[in-house]
Amino acid sequence: ERLVVLWQRAVYSGKMTRSQFVKVTSATPAKLLNIYPQKGRIAVGSDADIVIWDPTATKTITREEHLSKCDFNIFEGLEVTGGPEYVVFKGKVVKDQDIFRPMTGYGQYQPLPPFAPFMYDKIRENNEKTRIEPVARSE
Repeated sequence: ERLVVLWQRAVYSGKMTRSQFVKVTSATPAKLLNIYPQKGRIAVGSDADIVIWDPTATKTITREEHLSKCDFNIFEGLEVTGGPEYVVFKGKVVKDQDIFRPMTGYGQYQPLPPFAPFMYDKIRENNEKTRIEPVARSE
C-alpha cells in the first residue's frame, strides 16, 4: 500500500516522474541496503523481481483488503489511482490483476553486507571536504 500512496501523492500529483518513482522504489533502496545489482535492477544475473504497474487502476484502501496482520490501516478510505497489476518474484507470478498468490516457503534470508558504498562513499567524501586542517604558525 505504501507504493500506491507514494504513486498517488508524488507521481499522480505531478511532483515526481515515473522514472523517479522506479528509482526511489527499487534501485536506490537496493543500493542503500548494499544488495544492488542482485536486487533493484533488471539485468542478466539479477533476481527476476518485476512489478508491472497500471497507472490507471483505481481503488479505495480498506483494512479488509490489506495484507498486513493488523486490524487497522492508516490509509483507510484513501482513494488512489495507480497500482500493481502483476508482480513477478523470482520468475513466478505472485500477483495477477487482483489475485495474490503467496508461496509458502519460497522466501529466503538475504544477508546484508555492512557499509554500502552508495551511502558511505558519499559520507566519506563529505567528511574529507569538511575536514578541518590545522593552521601552521610560525613562532
